[in-house]
Amino acid sequence: MVIDSASGWAWLVAAALACALGAGLLAWRHRRLSNALRTSWQAATTRLDEMAQQDVVTGLPNRPELELSLDAAVARADRDGQPLCILYLGLDNFGPINDSFGHARGDQVLAELGRRLTSVVESRGAVARIGGAEFVILMHGPLADGGRLAMRLLAETAVPFNADGHEARVSASIGIAVYPEQGPRSRVIGNAAVAMRSVKLAGGAGHAEFEPRMAIDQRDQAELARDLRLAVERKQLVLFYQPKVDAGSLQITAAEALVRWHHPSRGIISPALFIPIAERHGLIGIIGNWVLDDALRQAAVWRRNGLRMRVAINVSGHQMRQDDFVERLEAGLRAHQLPPGRFTCEITETVAMENTAVTLRAFERLAKLGVHVSIDDFGTGYSSLASLRRLPVAEL
Repeated sequence: MVIDSASGWAWLVAAALACALGAGLLAWRHRRLSNALRTSWQAATTRLDEMAQQDVVTGLPNRPELELSLDAAVARADRDGQPLCILYLGLDNFGPINDSFGHARGDQVLAELGRRLTSVVESRGAVARIGGAEFVILMHGPLADGGRLAMRLLAETAVPFNADGHEARVSASIGIAVYPEQGPRSRVIGNAAVAMRSVKLAGGAGHAEFEPRMAIDQRDQAELARDLRLAVERKQLVLFYQPKVDAGSLQITAAEALVRWHHPSRGIISPALFIPIAERHGLIGIIGNWVLDDALRQAAVWRRNGLRMRVAINVSGHQMRQDDFVERLEAGLRAHQLPPGRFTCEITETVAMENTAVTLRAFERLAKLGVHVSIDDFGTGYSSLASLRRLPVAEL
């Protein structure tokens, strides 16, 4: 193309400048977008890193982060010669809260508990949630300091929680192990957990220091749990019947079914030993159903033989929270042609005072069925006769 005028050259220059400006603008916009994307990516990566280190419910450090904190704490203990206390805290009765109020409200309780534990520990140590309803606290200091901290944590845990207007009460068991006296770095948390479980087996709501025998007890209980899984199908469980005598007439008016385990090598095992193991390993439902079925069967045999006494069974908290417990009882009574009023469900004061929607509904359904309801072990807790009057019970 031939340019033969000044105006033509001006046009070319203007076009070139426009192209240059356009290219510059595009480059600027590209750099700006790249910087924004880089900033966004860095923020997302930082957030993901934080989430990987935190428990999503409580915001506390999680298990991987706890391991890093433990490494640093052990290194400090080795360097300064100062003992390190590991406190392993597990809630005793958290399952019913999730069952009755729902997992969302259960998470509210866990989040509030995390805040309380952090407030008690303050700058003296670190708190982490390692899963479920279990927390670990690291604190430099001797065992006596760990024991005092455990008492404060237990007191704080016992204060009622508010979950969307619903009052929730829990207790905790705490095991304490001291590094390095009670285990190397690889086992010290596990030893604290063993001590915590020993407190649970003793009834909970307390704390204990790790002792080597506890680990032996845990192995023994694991063996019993393995055997207990097979006890029902191998017909090793048996019911003994304790008579109830009327103090005025001295006549036997009822019999309470008491389960025993006839172990092939250990002999008769008391329920005081195997029931806590059954509860911990999820076997209490199977055993409770067997007790119910066999007691109904025996009551029918006695009735056919002319005995009209009432038969009682002990009902666990797990059974009271089962949706099909009352239906199973009703079906059994109907199958054996037993009048509901001649059958007693004995429920401990602790379970009766749970005051959850599921438990109260079970009481109402038992009353509607016409079953005799009795509160067992009254006086061992903190309830009053006034509080029990709300429940459809016939006997203490």
